[in-house]
Order: sequence, then structure tokens, then C-alpha cells
Amino acid sequence: MSQRGRVYPLPMPGRPDRVFTVSELTQSIKGTLEERYGIVVVQGEVTAIKRPSSGHTYFSLKDSNAEIAVVLFARQTTAAIREVLQDGLAVQVEGEITVYPKRGQYQILASRVEPVGYGALQAQFEALKRKLQAEGLFAFERKRPLPRYPTRIGIVTSASGAALHDIVRILRARAPYVSITLADTRVQGEGAAREIAQALARMNTWGRVDVIVVGRGGGSPQDLWAF
Repeated sequence: MSQRGRVYPLPMPGRPDRVFTVSELTQSIKGTLEERYGIVVVQGEVTAIKRPSSGHTYFSLKDSNAEIAVVLFARQTTAAIREVLQDGLAVQVEGEITVYPKRGQYQILASRVEPVGYGALQAQFEALKRKLQAEGLFAFERKRPLPRYPTRIGIVTSASGAALHDIVRILRARAPYVSITLADTRVQGEGAAREIAQALARMNTWGRVDVIVVGRGGGSPQDLWAF
């Protein structure tokens, strides 16, 4: 159609014709990010942790030059991760890269958070030590003196394990006068930690021993984790 007789602005060089609303532009960026990157794994240092009553965990992942927000929903958050996560911890985060429209902020919706450097198990162990230390369970005044020559020894271990055989063999050779009582328990695998604690409690409640030995044979850190 001819523009003759009309007054109209000419487009400026380099200026786009379309004008976006804030929502339109944000949704366009969100779609582009999600399509381009999808699921990512990012490594960095945890900072600015927030744990509201909702059970979700919010923190930032940073390196020396940049920072990105991370959301770990309650359904993805295990007790172990809650204990481990702290400012300064190096982690790998796996999750979906997306945009939170209300803030125009890009972020990772995490499905997995795993400490790096010294491993997830070690991180959990250090977190547990800090927790018990804060409760005063390592205080010197709580320690009980060991009898110099115990005559009644309780053993918490597996009845079918090599550890029991070794303990009994050495005791019979070096202290044949000692009476031995066993509290049988699993020492490895799912639920072993709970069973060990229950066996120790039973032996302690029974009370007719001078000392209690809790043990098992060797193994990998994963094998020994129940202890």
C-alpha cells in the first residue's frame, strides 16, 4: 500500500522493530536457556545458604569471577546434605538451568548436590563430628577411666565375622581368665549403624561387663561407614 500523503517515522538504523514486555522478554530468555543447556553439572563454592521453614534450601554457587543461584527443594534434600552444606564447601551441583521470572534471575533447580575434594562420606563425617562436638559429647570430663585389668569383656560385632574370631583368639591366648559376652549385629550395609547402636545399648543396659569392644575386620571407607 502506498504511503503517499501520510506522515510516519522512518525506522532508525540498528534499532529493532519489536517492543517486548518484561514478561515476554523474560519468558523468551527462559526458554532459550532451558533449550540450550537443559541439565547441567556445575562446580563451585557454596555461599549465602538460607534454610526457610518450607524445608527448601537456597544458596549461591560461586568461583572467583561469577555467582549463580541454586534452589534445592525439600523433596531433594536429604538429612546428610542438610548436615554437610555450609558456606565455603566445594560442591558439584546437577540440575536444570532456568529463570525465576519474578526476579529475572537465572538459577539452577538442583537434583543432586555432592561435595568434592574430600568426598561425600568424609564431608558427612566431619559434619557429624561438629554436631557431636557442639553437644559436648567429646568433652574430657565425660570420658570414663578404663579398668587396668578387665575380667568381663563385651563384644559388639557379627557372630559370623572374622573380627570375632581374631578377638577371641587373642583374648584366650593372652588373658584366658576373661569372660566374653557377644552382642551379635550386622557391621556393614543398610541399617547396620542402627543395629550396632542397638546392640551397644543392650550390652550397656545388661551391665555385667567391665568394657565393651565394638569392632569389625578391615574394609573400605564405605564398608566402615556404619561405625
